[in-house]
Amino acid sequence: MSRAAGSKNGVVTMLDLQCENCGVKFQRQKRGKIREHTFCSQACYLKSDFHSQKVSERNYERNPDARQIRPCGTCGVPVERYVSTGQKQFFCSRACRWENHKHGRQINSGGYALIFIGRGEPGADKSGHILEHRKVMQDILGRPLEAHENVHHINGVRDDNRPENLELWSTSQPMGQRVEDKVEWCRWFLAQYAGADVSLG
Repeated sequence: MSRAAGSKNGVVTMLDLQCENCGVKFQRQKRGKIREHTFCSQACYLKSDFHSQKVSERNYERNPDARQIRPCGTCGVPVERYVSTGQKQFFCSRACRWENHKHGRQINSGGYALIFIGRGEPGADKSGHILEHRKVMQDILGRPLEAHENVHHINGVRDDNRPENLELWSTSQPMGQRVEDKVEWCRWFLAQYAGADVSLG
């Protein structure tokens, strides 16, 4: 429906519309051809299936061979998506994406596996995630890793976090160069690691 309204420059036609995404009714001035799809805001347009469809069509035109079918990273349902740069996983819904982000195993941009263990847990970041290889090493040692300790992948595969593929490395070194300083550091280092099974290969 439409109605006329007064203005300084004459009469304008106002359209009574309904947002395709959220269902809110709103009015908009008629300008040219009436669009088949209407949205109350840009935010609603970006959230809509219509927008997703337009993006997919443009991506397909740009690279028809870039569409792939992969299982959903959370529930395993086959999902067809346009593969963007660096995309590792597909998800069938936003709910599955969030569930995976919160609890699932992810591969970050560096190729390392990231898992969720909970906020405040030893070694976890502010979001409650930890690099999987560090969590595996913590479980082996029975303690959190020190700031000077890191974990080396023997075969070079960054997401292969089997215990036999991991080695504990340390970047710690004596602060001074005097013999007395080095001897003191050696005593500390031996007390820290002597008797510990740090060779896992």
